[in-house]
Amino acid sequence: MLETVAIYHPGRSRYSTRPMEIEISDPRLTDELRAYLQRNGCPSERRTEDRFEVRVLWSPDAPLTEAQIRAKVFGHLRDWCLNHPGVKANLLS
Repeated sequence: MLETVAIYHPGRSRYSTRPMEIEISDPRLTDELRAYLQRNGCPSERRTEDRFEVRVLWSPDAPLTEAQIRAKVFGHLRDWCLNHPGVKANLLS
């Protein structure tokens, strides 16, 4: 069962071309991490208890490269993990 967090608004924003998979070391915090990413323009869909796919939203007027998209997600994961000592969130793809 897929659980979507984001609402896509055609014409107002666009998704990254391909989702990135994230794995979290403490599945109890999956929803908290997904909510954090959602607030930062990265909607996600749960895949398993400890894995989910995330996409990046951007303005059609300022498209991002795949490297910029990956850096944005990585930066958000790094910041979130700094506030959750001992928890690891890995970008798998």
